[in-house]
Amino acid sequence: MMDELEQDIDKAAEMLRQAKAVVALTGAGVSAESGVPTFRGKEGLWEKFDPSTLEIGNFMKNPLRTWQVLRALFEGSLGQVRPNAAHEFLARLETQGKLLGIVTQNIDGLHQKAGSRVVHEFHGSMEWLVAPRSGHRYLAKDFDLGQLPPICPKSGEALKPDFVFFGEAIPAAAIRGAQELLTRADLLLVVGTAGVVWPASELPRLAKLGGARIIEINPESAMTRELGINDLWLRGPAGELCARLSEKLWP
Repeated sequence: MMDELEQDIDKAAEMLRQAKAVVALTGAGVSAESGVPTFRGKEGLWEKFDPSTLEIGNFMKNPLRTWQVLRALFEGSLGQVRPNAAHEFLARLETQGKLLGIVTQNIDGLHQKAGSRVVHEFHGSMEWLVAPRSGHRYLAKDFDLGQLPPICPKSGEALKPDFVFFGEAIPAAAIRGAQELLTRADLLLVVGTAGVVWPASELPRLAKLGGARIIEINPESAMTRELGINDLWLRGPAGELCARLSEKLWP
């Protein structure tokens, strides 16, 4: 006899077959399965380090102190992690013309490594370094993080990772891109995120107001379920469930 989760996976696969314009909202639960450390939650970086280290004002005053904390993140993640089945599933949906794009709160670039092309990064990317005042940008892999802080060769200022620090605004282009996708979406996949951090927390509501159906893929109930706006909840790890969805869609 088919269990409840298997039935729900079948339902999700059928919803995806029927959908013509899918958008995905992803969070830390997707990348955690690739070994990317999370900031929040059990064993997250905030249990090891003071969050105020990543306040933009503190960085501007003492970039070396911030980089001493950041090095643990970069050395543990940059260039060493690989996309998992969830990243690959979303990339394949896009390749087949089903997925319009991804809105992600992750900063690791794994969606792009998996082959996704339309990715709006709400919190920026750890793969780039930026000079806060002059705006010059460089690939992080081109710098020796054994010598801290890395220095902009053009302006001489300390470089920071090009992701959003506390006190910085979400990139306006990413917000505009996400909103544009949602105006066309008929199905929203919420994968690996509790959906509680603004402005990503607003996206499921906007999608529902626009008539989109919502599939949530999370081990625990997220905001979409608590608000009663999701149409289906697949309970479990993103990579595992996306792999099973792939088998249903592309046997």
